[in-house]
Amino acid sequence: MKLFSKQKEIIIHALYWLIIIIGSIIKLEPEKQFVFGFDEVTLFSMSNLFINISTFYLNYLYIMKRFFDVKMLSKFLIGFILIFAFFITFRYLLEEVLFLHLFGTGNYFEGTTIQYYIFDNLHWASAPIFASTIIWIVINFIRTLQKEVVLNEEKKKAEIQFLKSQINPHFIFNTLNNIYSMVFLKSEKAL
Repeated sequence: MKLFSKQKEIIIHALYWLIIIIGSIIKLEPEKQFVFGFDEVTLFSMSNLFINISTFYLNYLYIMKRFFDVKMLSKFLIGFILIFAFFITFRYLLEEVLFLHLFGTGNYFEGTTIQYYIFDNLHWASAPIFASTIIWIVINFIRTLQKEVVLNEEKKKAEIQFLKSQINPHFIFNTLNNIYSMVFLKSEKAL
């Protein structure tokens, strides 16, 4: 049985990002069915995409592998806190420090409270974090089931090999020979 391949995993990721990108450029307006909004691609929408990709893959490739443990919910929660903290800190440094220094503008108005900033970023961080978590859990679950099937098949093969090795061909030959001779001599022991 072939395990869930990296190619399938890449296709799932590509589909996810394709949906996200298409969703960010297609706008719904009441008077029209679909409007492609390339004119709304801004510095902040590009930075948001970059931050989302960074957060998605940090969570997918590092946090989930190290902190996901069904038996230890506290470890999993620590991983979630770390990835949310990464998103908030990275977005702040990029959009409120670097962009303010380079372009003279930040994404939030001056005077935005830290509580509002954190709460707002918890909302924006949820999509890439939960998406990467769900995708990782589903793919990991499929791979675990496939590995279990392969291990069970190998176990059955090993048991059959063990049983085959236990049957000595000389023992079978001698037993059959004894039965034959007893039947030939019409012995009572043959029955």
